[in-house]
Amino acid sequence: MVFLEAMAMHKPVVAWESGGAPEVIVHGETGLLVERGSVSALADGLRAVLGNEPLRRKLGEAGRRRVEQVFTPGHMCAQALHAYRATLNGRKRGAGEYPRVTGSATDAGSVRR
Repeated sequence: MVFLEAMAMHKPVVAWESGGAPEVIVHGETGLLVERGSVSALADGLRAVLGNEPLRRKLGEAGRRRVEQVFTPGHMCAQALHAYRATLNGRKRGAGEYPRVTGSATDAGSVRR
């Protein structure tokens, strides 16, 4: 979440390539991803961004655009709904099993037994 918040404020980000960072940050476009756990690589990435104003500006502006285009509330809800449906619809139906979910992201779906 902190990466999205920084990007929304036009700030470039530098992060280890782990966890959710690679899903949010596009290396070289919206920020820098460095080797997981490497403090020296993280320091090098921070120095690269801090010492280059045009790079900071470019990464910050691209980050803001990515947040506005990819991480909108509607898109995030649609992704969550898709994940829930995939989980629920992947189970065998029967007594005591989860119901099947249908519908679109805009109508929040309906439940069938």
